[in-house]
Amino acid sequence: MNDSSQIHFRPRSALPAAGGLIVCACLLAGTLAATPLPADAPVHGWTILSSSETGALAVIAAAPAYNVNQLELSQDVISNLYEIKDDAKCAFVNRLIDQAHAAGIPEVVVWDRALYKPDYYPAEFRTGPNGTLDLDNPAFWEWFKADYRKMLDRLPHVDGIVLTFTFTPTLIADQYSPMWSLASAT
Repeated sequence: MNDSSQIHFRPRSALPAAGGLIVCACLLAGTLAATPLPADAPVHGWTILSSSETGALAVIAAAPAYNVNQLELSQDVISNLYEIKDDAKCAFVNRLIDQAHAAGIPEVVVWDRALYKPDYYPAEFRTGPNGTLDLDNPAFWEWFKADYRKMLDRLPHVDGIVLTFTFTPTLIADQYSPMWSLASAT
């Protein structure tokens, strides 16, 4: 459990950085329920990794004594946002979010390992070499935004999402994008 958060981002090329910005812009288009912590607020965050509801509730109950103001739900709780399509998983995550807010934790976020396996995405977007995703297709990003919105609608009280583009089934840097391939070659 960390008392602060640090972000280290070392893209392999311009493509991961651009993809991260695109995804963040897509998600921040009014989907989330609450306002994140102010930019100047120190983050005193904990992360729950285990799917033990009893253990998670004990962690949440202890959090106020440590002035925790951010809780991340990750790993066995939720590591891929699409897991929320399962009703039992969705109910579990929502219970933890609501309990954390009731305990006075103002910001609760979930993790997502973007991108998922290629077969998660409609075939019409897997038109790059060897079935890779065509990241230059505007219709892909419209579908992507709509999919995220549907999933986030199932978490009405979540305050944010942590996106990771590493340790994912489909690395963004390995997808098809002539526009960004040319940009990173110069």
